[in-house]
Amino acid sequence: MSQHLDQGIARVLGLRFCITAFLALCLGIGSVASENDFSISIAPPNPAYVKWVSEHTESAPRKAKRLLGTSDTVASGVNLVKYAVQGGLMPTKTDFSYLTNGTRRLLVRGGNDLPNKYDPRGSYTTPVRHQDPNNQGLGTCWAQATVGSMESWLKKHDIDVQFSVRNMVNHSGRFVPKKVEDWKQSAWSGANFEVSSAYLLRWNGPVLEAEDPYVDVQTGLVRLNFTSPTLPAWGHLQRTCIIPVRKSATDNDTLKRAIVEFGGLWVSMLLCECNEETKNLIWNESHPGAFYYPKPDNPCHAVTVVGWDDNYPKENFGDTSKVGYAKPAGNGAFIVKDSYGNDRGRDNGYIYVSYYDALLSTVESSYVVTGYEDWSNTRRIFQHDPFGYCGPININSAEILALNVFKATEDTVVDSVGFFSDDVGCHYEVAICKGYQGTDFLSGYLEDTMTGGELESAGYMKITLPHSVTITKGESFAVVVDIESKAGNLVTFAVEYPYADFVPAAASAGESYIALNGAWTDLVTKMPNFNFCIKAYGYVENKQ
Repeated sequence: MSQHLDQGIARVLGLRFCITAFLALCLGIGSVASENDFSISIAPPNPAYVKWVSEHTESAPRKAKRLLGTSDTVASGVNLVKYAVQGGLMPTKTDFSYLTNGTRRLLVRGGNDLPNKYDPRGSYTTPVRHQDPNNQGLGTCWAQATVGSMESWLKKHDIDVQFSVRNMVNHSGRFVPKKVEDWKQSAWSGANFEVSSAYLLRWNGPVLEAEDPYVDVQTGLVRLNFTSPTLPAWGHLQRTCIIPVRKSATDNDTLKRAIVEFGGLWVSMLLCECNEETKNLIWNESHPGAFYYPKPDNPCHAVTVVGWDDNYPKENFGDTSKVGYAKPAGNGAFIVKDSYGNDRGRDNGYIYVSYYDALLSTVESSYVVTGYEDWSNTRRIFQHDPFGYCGPININSAEILALNVFKATEDTVVDSVGFFSDDVGCHYEVAICKGYQGTDFLSGYLEDTMTGGELESAGYMKITLPHSVTITKGESFAVVVDIESKAGNLVTFAVEYPYADFVPAAASAGESYIALNGAWTDLVTKMPNFNFCIKAYGYVENKQ
């Protein structure tokens, strides 16, 4: 909206313009598109995600037919057998490949000052873990990689902790079977960074490893069940950043700068154990940890990339004693913290993945969590999207104005808000409204709470308001978010919505509203069980 929100609301409050006139001004009705053009649409789920869900929810007879090659209902493209074997990477529900087609802004800045080698092992990393020490086929790499990223960022800020992977898995929000033997229908078999970030952003975690350990210290067995304690989060996540995929073997600077700025990154790849045909052809046992997969395929594993070595010899890759071995075209490798202990020739739990690897951060976007505030029993969160980002909606416009309504259950001082966006390069503005009647939200607009800026990366961001506002017990308030493309491109807004058994989201009337065709429209009247990914944060005073 740029100047629209400030100037438009000043007119509403000062000159008593009606809300329809204000919204016409904000949305450009009559100048950008006709009224009938403003209809809501949702981006379709990532096709790879749809297939993965089908694989993990299909009936046994249908699965048997498919595996035998006799099923006529399976679409071509992704080989889902890989996802069900080992690794544990579920494709993201949103296809973020479009990020490579637009601007590649990040939080990091700088010139050509990257070193040839960056190896923070021992300084900014925590001990390597084993996601499947009992060889059960557990697929918790998605959580292991998230925890690795969190712990690395904190170590860069002189905080040395280890977080519970088990707690993240069990509180992931994904479908939980009634029987432990059906664990393959749960997050123990796989998920992604959308799932782990939702767990963190709704304040389920993180919790310390000592509070909910992965392995029983007496038996040495993974504590494989679906019951984890509900504990106060160790801290509260402030921001996530989604990093575009690599376009080529030399397109590495974005990942490198993110590593230097934030620490370890959540990155996808194909683990050799995921593919029975190639698992013995990729490792070079003469050089522990050297890993290179040369073929286009589908990633099945998440890891934490912590560093790189531009001069790592290409000769180290590929074992000439094995049929079908291959060597990359040039030198260079990322230093990767894996989650399989020291199995299969790893270098004390680390692997060196060639820059020329066909799947490391080339199909699925990378991800990093950054910024924490200390836990406090005085902090409060307001939210309608516990399952987090599920996809974007648009209204065929270069601007979207959305809000969430919350009700305080105790006197609370609201000091910050947060939302998810994938509109990199767009301008945003946020503000608080209170004291309004019905849906005349803007009559309660608090000008001194308004702030804004540019969206530098896709992901979730928490924004501190320039002035806090006290909400009394029982009082409702609204968080208004406006996103505008200065270039006139269509913009989207992040929503939570249900999908099969994997996202059991629900929404009620009066929670989320969108400015549509000159009026505030309750989102559920257009899209049942949809909510905007907008949160509010605050604190209660004199809490003992």
